[in-house]
Amino acid sequence: MTASLRLRPPPRLLAVTAALFAGRGAFRAALWTSNLVLLGLWGADEFALYATANGVSGWLLALTSSGIEKAALALVPRRGGQGLRPLFMLLAATPFSIAVPVWLALALADPAGAPARYAAAAAYACGLGCCAVMAALNRLRGRSRVDVFAYLTLAVAQASGVGLVAWTGMGAHALLALHVGVLAALNVVLAAGLIRGRRPAPDPGSHRPAVRAAALLSVGEVTSVAATSVT
Repeated sequence: MTASLRLRPPPRLLAVTAALFAGRGAFRAALWTSNLVLLGLWGADEFALYATANGVSGWLLALTSSGIEKAALALVPRRGGQGLRPLFMLLAATPFSIAVPVWLALALADPAGAPARYAAAAAYACGLGCCAVMAALNRLRGRSRVDVFAYLTLAVAQASGVGLVAWTGMGAHALLALHVGVLAALNVVLAAGLIRGRRPAPDPGSHRPAVRAAALLSVGEVTSVAATSVT
């Protein structure tokens, strides 16, 4: 009886785990539901433009989130690992910081063109990846509520986007632009929470192994998603 009580997880851990699953579940449910509703609102042709752009950019989400997040979750909690937090923030934010100006330039040149739409989807994927890593880093600092807040915000953004499509009739590119804007604001908030406070120095020579770990952990999922996108 005593042994079984010791193996039972503490109530706080169960509550935190449930909240994390609820946040992610709400986002995934909103994402799947919104796609079904958008198909009905837009029709097959416009929805195909939206779905194809997101599908082609799916590997960018894997690239900017999977390996970086896994490496951060493995290395940051270790002794001296807190000093690696700025590195993982940089790895997550750099693709998004590059993708957004590229998309804006293409959108200014030809707002209705396919290049701008695909660039918006690429920025959206990079933004989601950045958000996943920033949320994970906040979670590692004991801020589980920030993680839940991030995914609930994304869920609300999905629902709001569908509402705006129904109200204004905006197309695929405009909806992608809305999601990119939400992610830009959300990632700034998440990063600001990580920047505050003491920033310990990393162990000498730890950056290169951390980058290598993130790259290696990304390879499998990036390859799988890229192959699926092509086919």
